[in-house]
Amino acid sequence: MTIMGRKLAIHFCRGFVPYRRALAWQRRLQEIAFDRGNAASQDTLLLVQHPSIFTLGRRSTLDNLRFDHAAEQGIDIIRVERGGEVTWHGPGQLVGYPIFDLEYHKKGLHWFLRGIEQVIIDTLADYTLTAERDDAGTGVWVGDSKIAAIGLSASKWVTMHGFSINVNPDLNDFQRIVPCGIEGRTVTTLDRLVPGGHRGKGGSLLEEVGMNVGTRFGEHFGMELDWSHGPPEIIVPEEEEIHSFDIVR
Repeated sequence: MTIMGRKLAIHFCRGFVPYRRALAWQRRLQEIAFDRGNAASQDTLLLVQHPSIFTLGRRSTLDNLRFDHAAEQGIDIIRVERGGEVTWHGPGQLVGYPIFDLEYHKKGLHWFLRGIEQVIIDTLADYTLTAERDDAGTGVWVGDSKIAAIGLSASKWVTMHGFSINVNPDLNDFQRIVPCGIEGRTVTTLDRLVPGGHRGKGGSLLEEVGMNVGTRFGEHFGMELDWSHGPPEIIVPEEEEIHSFDIVR
């Protein structure tokens, strides 16, 4: 589907962005998008990397944590509005938050989710990987291992939350949870699967994947890209004032 004249603002943030900061950006961008007559309203894709944190979907169970969350006070855990079960975000993982107004695309969250899966599948194909969907749940898999997770929410047909691609993270933190609530399946990374000769011409693999993901978003959704290597220029609360509807810790 091509959206004539519709641009996609991509903010690819170098360095680490605290999870709650990115959450505040999403909420503010969603609020701006609600005002469809506002010239500042546009589709946005945030591409970031977070410090280590575990996140729970709105209906997630704590049973999928494999550690005593009450006893281990140094671990950051937050419950947010997205669908899906528990996952981990941290260094080496590319996280994307598409704030799209589906009024300008197709009013279907499932359609949008499948579109994001295809974007990731096409991106991984750039690295000679055959990735696919799986009946076990949303996300993208290579063989029996999950390489990308997806969890979305929407209000008034404007989306938030998004996806994560395991580029080159340390997988030890995934051992502390049942990823996405699916027992007996493993998690993998692009770095483990891609032969060195297919990684592009130097530079950061995570940054290269981020650039490829943004390009694929534009191609799949038929949009002109407006790139920025920095955060969106919006006013949000101070970090200590940024709350989830249910912060576990």
